[in-house]
Amino acid sequence: MIKAVAYTRFSTDMQSSDSTEAQVREIKKYACSRDIEIIKVYSDEAASGKTDNRPAFQHMLSDAKTGMFNMIIVHKVDRFGRDRYDSAINKAQLKRLGVQLQYAAQHLEDNPEGRLMEGILESFAQYYSENLATETLKGLKTKAYRAEFNGGVPPLGYDIIDKKYVINENEAKVIRLIFQMYGEGMTYGEIIEACNRKGYKTKAGKIFVKNSIHSILSNEKYIGTYRYNKTPSRVYGKRNSHKSKAPDDIIVLKDVIPQIVDKATWNLSYTRMVKNSKRKAQYKSKATYLLSGLVYCGCDAPMNGDKKNNGYSSYYYYRCYNCGNLMRKENLEEFALKTLYDTYFTDYAIANLVIMLNFHLRQSFDSKDEEIKAIKKDLNRVEVEINNVINAITVVGISQALGDKLKDLEQCRNDLRHDLLTLQNHVDLHLFSEDEIKRNLIIYKKHIEDRNIEECKKFINNFIDAIIVYKDNTDIKFTLDYITTALGRGVTVGVGSAAP
Repeated sequence: MIKAVAYTRFSTDMQSSDSTEAQVREIKKYACSRDIEIIKVYSDEAASGKTDNRPAFQHMLSDAKTGMFNMIIVHKVDRFGRDRYDSAINKAQLKRLGVQLQYAAQHLEDNPEGRLMEGILESFAQYYSENLATETLKGLKTKAYRAEFNGGVPPLGYDIIDKKYVINENEAKVIRLIFQMYGEGMTYGEIIEACNRKGYKTKAGKIFVKNSIHSILSNEKYIGTYRYNKTPSRVYGKRNSHKSKAPDDIIVLKDVIPQIVDKATWNLSYTRMVKNSKRKAQYKSKATYLLSGLVYCGCDAPMNGDKKNNGYSSYYYYRCYNCGNLMRKENLEEFALKTLYDTYFTDYAIANLVIMLNFHLRQSFDSKDEEIKAIKKDLNRVEVEINNVINAITVVGISQALGDKLKDLEQCRNDLRHDLLTLQNHVDLHLFSEDEIKRNLIIYKKHIEDRNIEECKKFINNFIDAIIVYKDNTDIKFTLDYITTALGRGVTVGVGSAAP
């Protein structure tokens, strides 16, 4: 079994330790699926990725030299570092040590195509920010693992105190009555009439309706089960809880909330509800959702795959369970693929992509002159110290202290020489020809043209950071925003305007 370590980082107070926990969870999931053993987790909190001078990161590099692991797994490329040069030096060092670097959330294979995409993502990391909506969702999921209230309106029967569910006895008696009536064979209509006649209200202070009863009878919180990311959030009592997301997206914790109804009563009611339902009990979609994890509603909530069945045909959607916004799956995916193709895969875009990429890289490399001078200065200092130690050995003879000092200085000199060579040669190593980019992108281009959803899903998140669906329009935020903006303006960087 491969021994690996996990490295996580969050950089600003816009993120939190919840984001770090979410990264660790994704990394462990990745490792488990590949029979990889995580032996240690290194984590830098509130640490910028623009420098590798991060305590946990340096500790990890130091441990790598001891041979205690042979793989490092990070969540995404930019979690390892946002400075391309630091990353290149550190990766080269790890490669010499026989340590692999893997990304849990990005499909980058160890081939020319994968290395090209990794280089592009690193080169422009400083031009785009983290997908804050995704990180926020991860934080909410982490709170869910603690069975903490995640916002919105709590279900009837509960109040929230210190982020925990506490039974409201006045409301709980209504819940128990509803389960009792339904268990005795009363219909939704009869239960609604009885509740409204007694003056009972929903949590939002409204009269009971059919959806109110359905939500109560299917809510597992009443038997102590915390289920997060299954159904839409309640907004003033208006919620359709009849649909479920894919099982992998749902967090389930049992016996973590105070029970209002015993499990036998709940199971009896739920069994009857499912049996009497006119809808099919199967809600899990077998369709491949190309844009899973990338689509967000204009209200800032994520949009997830959903399925409708009219008894004859199935229809697939991306749905927002916060405000009800939805879009047909095939329409949104076609829009995304066409926009992606028009942005990056036309002859004009490919021809200019290499120019803009190499221009930016050249600017970045030129900015490293001072760093090269600093390394040369350190190298000269180390050479002087080595000569001094050798002279001392000539005069007084070899000793343990002088021998160790000479060994350390020689190792330092070797590291500095390697770092200097890496920086000096990095331009030639990472400037890409148009033919090289074309050869790699043609594979993606063919999958898009063929509308091969399974293959497109493997690389689409390397290009698209988020898709925002509003009521009247849809926006796409590209990962390579710097390139996208320039291409959209018809700009050829370093050459001038060149409209297609």
